[in-house]
Amino acid sequence: MKLILGDGGAQAAFFHLKLDDCLDDPQETDRRLSLLFKTGAEVLERAILRELQKRIGVTFKETDFSFEKGVDELQRFTATMARTGK
Repeated sequence: MKLILGDGGAQAAFFHLKLDDCLDDPQETDRRLSLLFKTGAEVLERAILRELQKRIGVTFKETDFSFEKGVDELQRFTATMARTGK
């Protein structure tokens, strides 16, 4: 979010949307971002998923965009990597 909104914008969004309370729930995170940013939420969500993929070191092919599905894929991938020790 900082890349798109800047430091202050990201802090304001986190504060007003109380994103710390829902980061483990992609559906609720999507709902809250959509409340504030409307159709612009998808731009932020795509940027968030790209940053998470970059940090994990993986890139998934994007088809029909869904923030929830993207986060779920990353969680499954990291769980698999943790189990296999890679």
